[in-house]
Amino acid sequence: MIRLCVVTLLDSGDVTTRPVNEAEPKMTLKIVSLKVDPMMKVQADTVLNSLGVSFSEFMRMALIHLIERGELPFDRIDSGVRVGRRQTAQSVTN
Repeated sequence: MIRLCVVTLLDSGDVTTRPVNEAEPKMTLKIVSLKVDPMMKVQADTVLNSLGVSFSEFMRMALIHLIERGELPFDRIDSGVRVGRRQTAQSVTN
């Protein structure tokens, strides 16, 4: 018998699980394509693998952070200039 459960990673790092209610609607996934320099992808995979995170997991975590907090999960880089999460390039130059 296979029992499905929902696993949630909390901000504290704790993990919670609960059984899947068969009455819950089934989640469908959307495939997202991303074009990046091949060397950048290799470098990203190397770092993510050392952290025990897949590229797909990283992208999901970044999207969840964006949705839940309304901000980028990292400092933005514009034209080689680092810009804080809640700042814009224009506010830095003023």
